[in-house]
Amino acid sequence: MKIDITTKNIPDRRKSEHLKRYAMKKMPKLQRYIDPERNPSEARILLSAEKLRNNAEITISSGPLKASASVETEEMHSAIDKLFDTIIKQLRRRTDKQLTLRRRKISKTPSAAREQRAEQENNLRVDHQFLSPKPMSVAEALLQLDASEEDFVAFRNSETLEMNVVYKKTDSKKVGLLTP
Repeated sequence: MKIDITTKNIPDRRKSEHLKRYAMKKMPKLQRYIDPERNPSEARILLSAEKLRNNAEITISSGPLKASASVETEEMHSAIDKLFDTIIKQLRRRTDKQLTLRRRKISKTPSAAREQRAEQENNLRVDHQFLSPKPMSVAEALLQLDASEEDFVAFRNSETLEMNVVYKKTDSKKVGLLTP
C-alpha cells in the first residue's frame, strides 16, 4: 500500500515528523479493510493547521473501493484519531455491504433454481392411468394397443409377472416391447 502523508502550515519540523509517525501507527487498522495484494492501494493523508483549527483529511483508493474523510478539531492528535475512526466506519460499512450483496446473490441462486424447477413441474401435464391388476400376455397387450388410441400400453406380463410396456414406434409402423 502506498501511503503519502503531507503536512501543511506546521512550522516545527519535529512536530510534523511526530504527527506523520502517529498517523502511520494508525494505518494497520485500515489495512484490515483493504486488500493491497489484490488491488493496488493508495492512501493520502493531509494534516494542516490554520490559526486555531487543525484539519486532517484522508483519501483512500483501492481498486473499486474509494473513500475519503475530513475532520477539523482544535488539537491535531484528536483530529487524527477522529479521522481514522470515521474512515474505518466508512470502510467497514462498504465491505459489509459488499459481503451482504454477495451472500444475497448466493442465497438467491438456489432458491431461484428451485422456483424455476417448481414452475416447470407446474407446467407439466400429468395424466394418471390405472392399470388392470390382471396379468396378460404380450399378444393380449398388442391387441389392446391396436384397440386403443394410446401410443403405449403398460401391463404385467403373465409369464414373468414383471411390468412391461408395449409401444408404437413413431418413425415406422412397428411396435416395441420394454422389459425390465
